[in-house]
Parts: sequence; structure tokens; C-alpha cells
Amino acid sequence: MEPKKRGRPSQDKVIRPYTIDRKVAEYIDSLPDGDRSRFVNNMLVQGIAEEKLSAKVSSKEITEVIDSLHSAMVRWPGSWSEDHRFAWIYGIIVGWENEEEICKKFHWDEETRNRFRQYRQVIEKLEPVDESH
Repeated sequence: MEPKKRGRPSQDKVIRPYTIDRKVAEYIDSLPDGDRSRFVNNMLVQGIAEEKLSAKVSSKEITEVIDSLHSAMVRWPGSWSEDHRFAWIYGIIVGWENEEEICKKFHWDEETRNRFRQYRQVIEKLEPVDESH
């Protein structure tokens, strides 16, 4: 008896449960496993993003989500400045009083700093939710 093949199903051609253009499918099947996974993941993420963008979300709903994140973050007793990922998230949602110090601490280059500031400005443009109604 031949030993059972180990590994992911992507090592062989996979019958896909979704509809896809034949040429795209052939291209995907021709890729090595790692590239194939990245390509398929990118396609799925793009499809999900397009589907999400087509859904109507009000600015009030977005603001409520951001306000909820903001409240949770400022109440958390831990330090948001110990890890560059936490510092990035906190800085965008809440904002840093010592932004320049944080940027230096994590060696964020000018491009990263500009992107960080751009994202923070987007959050600052959102109107606070009026909870009195």
C-alpha cells in the first residue's frame, strides 16, 4: 500500500467551488504553492473589500465604531507605547501628545510619519456621535 500523501490540497489541482475564469484558474494552478496561496488570498481579500465597499455604511455608524474603539483604548490600563503596532493604532485612533517622540522611538521614516498623520487626520474629521438623542 502506498503511503498517504501529506500536505495541503493545493499541492494538486483543486476543484474550486466558486466560478472563476478558466485562464485565471490555469494561471493559479501553474503557480508554486506559496505564490498560489498569496494570489488566491489577494483575490479573496479584494473580492471581500469590493463587496464591503458596495454595502452602504453611514458616517454615523463609522463614527460610532471609532468612538467605541477610542473609549476602550483610553480606558485600558496597559501601555500603548511599548510596541510599535500598539503605538500606531493608538496614535491613529486616539492621538499622541508626544507624537514626535513616538515616531523617533520606533524609527518611523518620513513616509511612515506622513501616512500616520494622514490616517490620524481622517479620524479627526469624523464628527463625534451625539448620544443625547
